[in-house]
Amino acid sequence: MNRIKSDGLICIKNKINIEFAVCKIEYILWEDETFKYIFTPYYDVISLLESNIFQGIPGLEIDLKKKEYIRENVIPTFIAERVPSEKREDYYELIQKVGMNYMNPVDYLIKTQGKYSGDNLYVKEFTERKNVVIDDVVKKSNTLGVIKIMLDNLAYGNKIVLNDRAIENSIDIFQTLTYIYQKGYDEIKEKQHLGRDEAKKMGNYRGRKAIEIDKLLFLEQVEQLDSKIITIDKVLKNLKISRATFYRLKKKYQK
Repeated sequence: MNRIKSDGLICIKNKINIEFAVCKIEYILWEDETFKYIFTPYYDVISLLESNIFQGIPGLEIDLKKKEYIRENVIPTFIAERVPSEKREDYYELIQKVGMNYMNPVDYLIKTQGKYSGDNLYVKEFTERKNVVIDDVVKKSNTLGVIKIMLDNLAYGNKIVLNDRAIENSIDIFQTLTYIYQKGYDEIKEKQHLGRDEAKKMGNYRGRKAIEIDKLLFLEQVEQLDSKIITIDKVLKNLKISRATFYRLKKKYQK
């Protein structure tokens, strides 16, 4: 029997903009209109999250630690809260607005990153886990940038390879890297503020002359683009810059 299958990743971000892939979601639709959802929680990633950031996935009892949660011919709570109902007057307009001819719930959430008022979860395109060799990253990032890239990959469940040895992720390692990154980031921000205050006292500060983009955030977006996690259009939207500005900054920051 013919079928349609779509995969996605349920994600959430913490306060320092690290994106965690907490669960794989699969949607299978057969030609007789029967369907199935499969949720596969990434418990290793979930263990890295603080309870004030992540309180679970609606409709799933993840405390049971099941390998998969399957819902057959029933719309899961997670989907019902985020995907418009057929009863909506503008239902088909919403589908067409994202370039779809029919409703595929997982694809719809990927295209819209639809959120629910009760939590901060959203869906991204599915990517397989991979090995990330840090030696390949060091060449194009400063120390703080490398730490951020490590955090981003660990939060996606990717394996970090350092000196030909895979790092076994743990809450202790993740929290230590997060602490170092947060401290370094705060120090950079403080120096920027002090520099601006000093310039104002000297009468040399005239405000911004060009678009100011946080370097670490910019390099994070470039890394996600290079890893094909997001598209160039999404990067431009996230950073609120033009394509020309993106390539100018990319050349500047990756010297």
